[in-house]
Amino acid sequence: MLDTLWSDTRSAFRAMRAQPTITAVAALTLALGLSVNTSIFTIATAVLDPELPYVAADRVVVAYARNLAAGIQRGNVTGIEVATWNPRPAFDALGAYEFTDFNFAVRSSPSEPERVVGALASAGVFEALRITPAAGRLFTAAEDRPGGERVALITHTLWTRRFASSPSVVGTAVMLHGEAYTVIGVLPERFVLGGADVWVPLAMDATRASSSRRSLTALGRLAPRMSIQQGQAQLAAVSLRVAEQSPDAFRGWTVDVIPLREWVVGQRRQVLRVLQVAVFVVLLIACSNIANVQLARAARISPNAQSSASDAPMSDRSSPSVRS
Repeated sequence: MLDTLWSDTRSAFRAMRAQPTITAVAALTLALGLSVNTSIFTIATAVLDPELPYVAADRVVVAYARNLAAGIQRGNVTGIEVATWNPRPAFDALGAYEFTDFNFAVRSSPSEPERVVGALASAGVFEALRITPAAGRLFTAAEDRPGGERVALITHTLWTRRFASSPSVVGTAVMLHGEAYTVIGVLPERFVLGGADVWVPLAMDATRASSSRRSLTALGRLAPRMSIQQGQAQLAAVSLRVAEQSPDAFRGWTVDVIPLREWVVGQRRQVLRVLQVAVFVVLLIACSNIANVQLARAARISPNAQSSASDAPMSDRSSPSVRS
């Protein structure tokens, strides 16, 4: 068996040396197809199954609104709901955040302001995530109240880009929309939540707590021995009572709770699955093209071989016989 395998391998190498152009094209085609597939599958694995840098990340969940009649699968929740939900027995911590834009500038720097993505977040968000800042500290409950101190957290990316990763950034005054804030901490490097570069306290006041505008994302940490279903049931029950008081604003809306990992992946899952199938089809096409080239080459060689075989007897018959 090994002798046959060795013989076939030598024959294959001889055939490849005989047709170097075809061999090079086939090798490059396969290499390209395999490299593209490997890259896409590696990226898809990292995106679809991210390693979240949070303590017991499987206990962190996101509560969102859903309105099937309006075709909304994942929507934001209202200030009324968040103010009514917190606190809930099913959760160790529960908070909310919303994204915004800031004109960001360093107060002591002459550099021009830049537009950055920002977020308003309650202290409960970071309490639920249980993250350790790369520098400084996180918000306190006192700072997350109306009239509290104007403090800010910045991401590791912004810290590196604008402050050269200097530890002295803590205590630096920055300007957000022309108002002074003090940087109190730097979020960890692998912080994954929406892509905002600057986080400031939500400081939910009476106006926001009574607002039916859907702009908030609720995030919490389940209490020990509490399941996602139990957490969802508690929030849904409270939202139902809120809907009875404001039927027009909450008609058709329900509350759902999913793990944070699922929320981070979101709709990218379907896109990446389609991309995976697409690149796999490309690899199949590449293999098919190589097979067609080989079949065409074999078909071209076969008639020549048959012609040579048929010519040999004719040549023998036409040769004069030699008799002694």
